This record gives sequence, C-alpha cells and structure tokens, in this order.
Amino acid sequence: MSKSSCHHNGLQKSRIAGDEADVQSLLTTLEGWMNPFQGDMQDLICLSTGKMASEDVLVISYKLNSWVKEHSKVLARRGWRPIPEK
Repeated sequence: MSKSSCHHNGLQKSRIAGDEADVQSLLTTLEGWMNPFQGDMQDLICLSTGKMASEDVLVISYKLNSWVKEHSKVLARRGWRPIPEK
C-alpha cells in the first residue's frame, strides 16, 4: 500500500488550520447573538433572526396569553396543560 493511498485530505495541516478558523468564526458569531433563553430577558425574541418582536407580534402574544388564561379551565378539561411560570 502506498503512502498516498493512506493519506486523508482532512488531516493536512492547512485543512486543520482552515477548519479551526471556521470554528472560531462561528463561535464569534454566536457570542454576538442575543440569548433568547437568558433568565432576565423580558423581550420576545425571534429565534431564527435574533431580532426583537415588533409591536404587532407583542399585541397578538398578549391577546393570546390573555385568552389562554380566560379559557384555562376548558382547555384543562380537554387535556391541555400549560407550562408553569417560574
């Protein structure tokens, strides 16, 4: 078996360095995003864009939350269980 047949491109130093640079770039990008699961945040954040929700979305969310609270007994009879608030 020749040396060239045992050689894998992913193990070349240039490839490893390039992959490491890609990982560092990804980490830098992720660190710059807001964490929507951070405990002290009160704003509604879109998971796919990282942007805060518009006023329209907040109004709809508030109305939906109010509706669920008003109808919680009916929903519970139908097997729906809300996630408890902390």
